[in-house]
Amino acid sequence: MHLLAASVQAGSNPAGAAEDAQLGAALDQSVELTLDVLALILHCGHGGLAPDVRSVCRAWRTAYDATVKHLRCDSESDLPFCCPNLRGYSIHPRPPHGVSAAAAQRALHALAEGPSPLTSLGLALIDDLTELPPAVLALGATLTRICIHHCPNFTMLPAVGLAQLAHLEALSLEGCKLLQLPECIASALPRLRELAVPGNLLTELPPLPGSLEHLNLSYNRIKQLDAAALSRLTALTALSAVAAFSHRPHGESSPIVGALARLQAQHLVHGSRLLLNIDSDVGELVHPRARRLAEAAERQGVII
Repeated sequence: MHLLAASVQAGSNPAGAAEDAQLGAALDQSVELTLDVLALILHCGHGGLAPDVRSVCRAWRTAYDATVKHLRCDSESDLPFCCPNLRGYSIHPRPPHGVSAAAAQRALHALAEGPSPLTSLGLALIDDLTELPPAVLALGATLTRICIHHCPNFTMLPAVGLAQLAHLEALSLEGCKLLQLPECIASALPRLRELAVPGNLLTELPPLPGSLEHLNLSYNRIKQLDAAALSRLTALTALSAVAAFSHRPHGESSPIVGALARLQAQHLVHGSRLLLNIDSDVGELVHPRARRLAEAAERQGVII
């Protein structure tokens, strides 16, 4: 069966030869183990699995589990697992299958108790999920990314215990029913670089982490923006706020227009790039005001 490894290497380019050789060796080993199992089953006939067959099966499963880095479960029958090197795990059921919040909590609890150094977690389409499962906080020592999407009854992100996710760099809460973000989010998540909360019911924003680089507020019901708090996001390079506000700003005197213009002007003055994705009619108000603010600040030597 070593021909399998050779055939993999033959189709590779010189730059990827080492990686292809490793892949070929892994495939070769997997096939050899599978053939050992089949040979032993044929040898023992219909008398049931002999102990040596069971040991080979266990060895094959252990070897396979050790190679799994990312796992997606789409039904409750898929939830049990034992993958010691797992980095990414998501529960994303496909109709007509479903996964209950209780079943997801059990799976996450088992994951928290195991050896997997999980860095990425995704939960989606769990209809009865109303809040962050407690087991997620127990995974906080290694988690850097959490995505919770399209859970129609997910209404809150807990303030208590949020600091256990202090290593989090990306948080995406899309298409849920979030009413507010916790006031402590800036202090609890000091390393957060990406925050996406589109398609929720947010009406206001608390102070956000100064480390943010990407912020998505689209499709919410935000009533006002704190210009001073927004201008403190000095690392921000992309802001999306399409249909983000409860009412359309009218005129450049609108506080929302003022907050966005001040943020953009700040980047113009410092020569940094800000990708601002907003409704075209709002942009027609924001961009001219931002240019005037930036020009005035440069003339007067004022730091925005």
